[in-house]
Amino acid sequence: MYFATHVVAHDWPDSDAHNAELQALILGKEAEESQNQVVRSNAGGWQSSGNLIQWPEPCIEVFRRRIEKLVSSLLQELIRDTGQDRRFS
Repeated sequence: MYFATHVVAHDWPDSDAHNAELQALILGKEAEESQNQVVRSNAGGWQSSGNLIQWPEPCIEVFRRRIEKLVSSLLQELIRDTGQDRRFS
């Protein structure tokens, strides 16, 4: 992706502690991987290995479940008139 297009924004309530965990985890990974940095753009900054959603840490699992819940809700709104049910399972 060259230019990201903002599709949806959602504020999860009471997420300060979760956001702090994510920040600490991601900044820690950045520090660990700084010697083996992957360069994917000329914009600078740290580029992760691209598998963040598969990391085993509990805060990533919460993040993944939130993404799935939001996408499922959006899909239900898009297809609600067709009677179809689409869920992640």
